[in-house]
Amino acid sequence: MKKLFGVLATLLAAMIASPLLAGVILHQEITTSNGANTTTSHRTVMVQGNKQKVETGEQSIILDLDAGKMILLSPASRTYTELPFPPHGQMAAMMQNMGGVNLNFTKTGKTKKLSGYPCQEYDSSAKSAMGEFSARGCFSSAAPGAAAYASFSQTMARKFEEAGMAKTRGMQPDGIPMELETTTKLRGFNIPGIPPEQAERLKQMMANRPPTTTKSVTTSVKVAELPPDTFGIPADYTERKVALGGLGMGAPAPAPTPYEGE
Repeated sequence: MKKLFGVLATLLAAMIASPLLAGVILHQEITTSNGANTTTSHRTVMVQGNKQKVETGEQSIILDLDAGKMILLSPASRTYTELPFPPHGQMAAMMQNMGGVNLNFTKTGKTKKLSGYPCQEYDSSAKSAMGEFSARGCFSSAAPGAAAYASFSQTMARKFEEAGMAKTRGMQPDGIPMELETTTKLRGFNIPGIPPEQAERLKQMMANRPPTTTKSVTTSVKVAELPPDTFGIPADYTERKVALGGLGMGAPAPAPTPYEGE
């Protein structure tokens, strides 16, 4: 279930932000704080046309907006899982309930320079049955590949809207997120099919947990033409079939791990 929320978080982060020949590659440093616990990690984001690949130390996530699919790659086990995109069923409901899909960014009027590029500051917030969400960041339309990144973000927002999951088209900032900080305070989980007693236990557990804050800093940006196999499945990977309930898409789900920001 922790991997599920990592997938959801990655999806929400990707949309915060015409197919082009050249792609854009971002290297980001991620800091996540939850009370007394703080972790740091690195992430690589690659976008070209209507495809995106996000690489972390544990997995890679490929989005193909034209094909309507999401592919989860697990290097440790050399396996992959293919899912529909936008998500269907319970996974879609969970994303909507998390509220981050509906973040509506507005300009603050402030600007600054990060990693050598000028950027415009934005703020946003949202509430849902599950909790409260906020995001603030600085987006650069002057950084290399900004147009390609913004085009992908807007296309993904349109896909969510067409699926009835959000109404955020035109509300995403233009350009590349040079810095983005999200704060999530979960108060419970509205998961279809979960027994009432389990839902109440989750609600009580969430009430005592501090907010989770995740900050991403883009340390480098470059434009490059990415080969087609960047967004493909390696030949030595085998498919891992997941039952509908395995990713919270149909059957009652086990107690989930809270969404950890981006």
